[in-house]
Amino acid sequence: MYSILRRMVMREMMEQGVDLNALVSASAATYYMRSGSSSVNAGIREGALLVVDCSVKPVHGSIVIAAVNGRYVMRRLLLRERPALQHLDRLNDLIDAESLEDEQEGDAAIFGVITYIINDARKKKFDDNPCI
Repeated sequence: MYSILRRMVMREMMEQGVDLNALVSASAATYYMRSGSSSVNAGIREGALLVVDCSVKPVHGSIVIAAVNGRYVMRRLLLRERPALQHLDRLNDLIDAESLEDEQEGDAAIFGVITYIINDARKKKFDDNPCI
């Protein structure tokens, strides 16, 4: 049964093909970055390929690339109650984000929204029971 299902899935994948360009909605505003650190909560491994789209409007809960004190970091954007950038694994670690719109007045600015995360499954043990 499993081998029949596997052949059906493989046939369908070959017929449809895989186009990585479909991951990009606005090529002039899309960047590819490598993760310098990992985040278990966000499903990001160290060295993961991140597709970052600067044309996407971040919403509550978006994982973003933000410039904080001159460094690019991955953070979760929280917009309810009081806007903040939340560390992906240390959930109590918040950066006040009230002045995110004006980079001159604040010390944090959103660069773009992480729209896709591509992990290399060969490098580390693969978690076949993810809790994300």
